[in-house]
Amino acid sequence: VLEARPDLFVNRETRTPAPKACCYTCFRTEATGNQSLFIAQDDNFNGLTTRIPAGFIEDNGLRFVSKLRVDLKQYSISQEAFRFLRLVKQQAEISGSIFDPPPATIRGNMISLDNPDEVVLGYFMAAGESSKRIYIDKSDLTFRQIAGIVPDDCRTVSGASIDPPFDWKP
Repeated sequence: VLEARPDLFVNRETRTPAPKACCYTCFRTEATGNQSLFIAQDDNFNGLTTRIPAGFIEDNGLRFVSKLRVDLKQYSISQEAFRFLRLVKQQAEISGSIFDPPPATIRGNMISLDNPDEVVLGYFMAAGESSKRIYIDKSDLTFRQIAGIVPDDCRTVSGASIDPPFDWKP
């Protein structure tokens, strides 16, 4: 939720206008993909829960103006799929020092029917999915960036609309 705040825009020197009545609150949707894989095995949880970071959302001054909604998806996969993804993650995190193991081809479970000796990259898997929707209020944050300057019409922010998503239920 983006808000044009009157106290940010009433400036007697520059005569910046107050927010328009139509466009005081706007909504913006953005898809963010994780830049890393977050994987964990549950062998030692024994039915208990644990906390694992699902991602990091940077406060750019516009994301946490009022509320932010995050839709999380968690996938349950087989041990073999976990092993494959763990190896992919390990290779992606190689820092490039002389002590790192050399990159190797990670064999998946796919083969070429025309040429069985051909190296095929990838892994075919099926997964169970569970999802959760979280609303983060600006008061929940321990640190916030200085609020970004939203013009008197918040619709001028790229991707912003005055209409909330159809399933917006904070």
